[in-house]
Amino acid sequence: MKIAILSDSHDSWEDLSAAVAAASDESCEVLFFAGDLVRPAGVETLAEFFGPVHIIIGNNEFEVDEIHAAAAASDNVIYHGEVCDIQRKGIRIFMHHYPQEATAKAQSGIYHLCIHGHTHRFTDRRVKGARVLNPGAISYRGSAPSWGIFDTEDGSFTQQSI
Repeated sequence: MKIAILSDSHDSWEDLSAAVAAASDESCEVLFFAGDLVRPAGVETLAEFFGPVHIIIGNNEFEVDEIHAAAAASDNVIYHGEVCDIQRKGIRIFMHHYPQEATAKAQSGIYHLCIHGHTHRFTDRRVKGARVLNPGAISYRGSAPSWGIFDTEDGSFTQQSI
């Protein structure tokens, strides 16, 4: 299964749309968005993905209630608040915007995959057997736009450019 991982779009709808389209083109089955969507307009862009989209808030959401309402009105965007903790096809996945939270959950030993954003840097590391992944930022001043694809079959996490 291919998992698209995005974060930190910061109101950059054109780049977010390009990443969502590319995730669909790459046959990703599910998309995780690790916060800093900023405004509800981004939910409509994420909903263009053909499969389920799991989103959390980051530290730059200005209209949290409106983002939640937009997700509820969509057919495929699932709003989790600050924390996403789910199991999909036997893989236990945790997502939080902050790296400290993702790392702490990885140290528990019960997760396979812990996703975070916030730092705007693409990272892939192992903590107690869990993969701790950051896709970088879709858009943020001073950082090159990136997102990632995690392949559960071969264990690869590849950085994607926009």
